[in-house]
Amino acid sequence: MAEENVVVRRATPEDAERIAKVLGSIVDEGKFTVLKKFSPEEERSYLQSLSDREAIFVAESGGKIVGLQSIDSPYKYSDKMEHVATIGTFVMDGFRGMGIGKRLAEATWSFAREKGYEKIVIAVLHDNERALSFYEKLGFKRVGVHKKHAKLGGEYKDEVIMEFFL
Repeated sequence: MAEENVVVRRATPEDAERIAKVLGSIVDEGKFTVLKKFSPEEERSYLQSLSDREAIFVAESGGKIVGLQSIDSPYKYSDKMEHVATIGTFVMDGFRGMGIGKRLAEATWSFAREKGYEKIVIAVLHDNERALSFYEKLGFKRVGVHKKHAKLGGEYKDEVIMEFFL
């Protein structure tokens, strides 16, 4: 699959089932995310609950969603930190390393600037070298570690905190 065959767009509630499938496949891998599986109904409800400063962008190839990136406002109840957003990036196995994450980030950064964000933060599992490298290539810097912050398969995992200034 060539990168030019990928279309990146903002997700709609009609994408819920396909988004849940992508996330579910990554959760099933058991090593890249702390998220739980979401049903299509839960995903649809989440998409409908997003504020005008939050979004999910999807990458489609041949009508199939193969990746997504979310941007949310974790500090929406504080006007002191409304310039900070968090993101999450999810690309299906078999589609990684093809520039999809970068394409998603370009759409997300544009949206973030339009919505007044100045900084983006993310927590990445410490042993997810591929994700750490991906975010560093985008310009993120490692700024700290949450020790034993997640538990996958009964094993504690540290999370690396990273930030990027738009």
